[in-house]
Amino acid sequence: MKKIAVIALKGGVGKSSVVAGLGLALADKGYKVGFIDLDVTGSNLYSALGLRHSPKFGLDSVNEKIVV
Repeated sequence: MKKIAVIALKGGVGKSSVVAGLGLALADKGYKVGFIDLDVTGSNLYSALGLRHSPKFGLDSVNEKIVV
């Protein structure tokens, strides 16, 4: 299993957009993709993926399959 990390210390630089775009492109090519957003200051990955913000999409659901 290969992993890709997108890291930046400053907020508002587009980490969530990059991760969402890259992940969806890889999924379109048939790769299995998982997203984990560990940004404790302002997680926006759910929004970039078109999901509504909900505790259901937190670390407690890592083993759940969520189809986007």
